[in-house]
Amino acid sequence: MEIPYGYCHCGCGQKTKIADKNHTRSGHVKGEPLRYVFNHHPHPKGVADFWPKVEIRSGNDCWHWKGARNTDGYGNLRRNKKSCKAHRIAWEITNGPVPNGFYVLHKCDNPLCCNPNHLFLGTQKENVDDMTAKGRGWWQKTGAAE
Repeated sequence: MEIPYGYCHCGCGQKTKIADKNHTRSGHVKGEPLRYVFNHHPHPKGVADFWPKVEIRSGNDCWHWKGARNTDGYGNLRRNKKSCKAHRIAWEITNGPVPNGFYVLHKCDNPLCCNPNHLFLGTQKENVDDMTAKGRGWWQKTGAAE
């Protein structure tokens, strides 16, 4: 896919700023558009620290997060002083930023899984529909809907 001139190279579709000065190490040329919107580079800082915390198996198996978990059982880590879900970071490392309004969902329904082959993007509605279709809603587990 050819990225149009002046748009972020991560594929998010946002226009980039114009470089106000040359910066050889970053590849910025004064007066030319930057390649990425700030913080959209597909290989975020800390990638080398992320994958060692994942139990990587074959392509079809779940890759379990070995680090901290949140109260819902999802892999959890700190990034830029914020709490983040590990599977979301795995998606961003592999595919780039998650577009606004989308969530990273699991095909395998394993909250600790970070295998990019098991992850897909969806809206909040698609997430709820997926959960309901698989019988994982709280009302389905408790019998509250009866």
